Amino acid sequence: MDEEYRPALAFALSLFAGLLMLVDGIYLFAVANAATVAGFATASSLIGVVAFLGVFFGFIVIILAVLLCRNPEAHTGYGIAILVLSLLSIFGGGGFLLGLVLGAIAGIFAILFEPDPWESSFVPVPSTTSPWNVTFVRACTMCGVPIPAGMSSCPKCGWPAPRS
Repeated sequence: MDEEYRPALAFALSLFAGLLMLVDGIYLFAVANAATVAGFATASSLIGVVAFLGVFFGFIVIILAVLLCRNPEAHTGYGIAILVLSLLSIFGGGGFLLGLVLGAIAGIFAILFEPDPWESSFVPVPSTTSPWNVTFVRACTMCGVPIPAGMSSCPKCGWPAPRS
């Protein structure tokens, strides 16, 4: 298997959610500035805090999305972090609320991510019958030991053999 499977949908959704949160925070900074100019200092400071939280959550979700794509083995931890921060982003505007929803969905997708089990159930082993000297046989999805043809379970651990 040359290509490593990555949670592409979770990555794309969390990246987009983080960008929405970031843009919402920047927009709220502009609103806070307008409130200051209009003479509403108290409202301006409250909106400024919300804007800061929006930018902060957006930045962190974007970083987590990139880390999720670079290290798919830790998908559960990154998924939980994306889910929690997306839900907490409600205090920073929630990325126009769409960022919150997309981030929560992305976090769930990242938590539930599994590489394609069919592709990982075949491993190349040396063979003298193939002109390319490689034959694909089934491998145990639990321990990785090659399973001879005709066997319904792994000879090492007893795990049921994948369907070919």
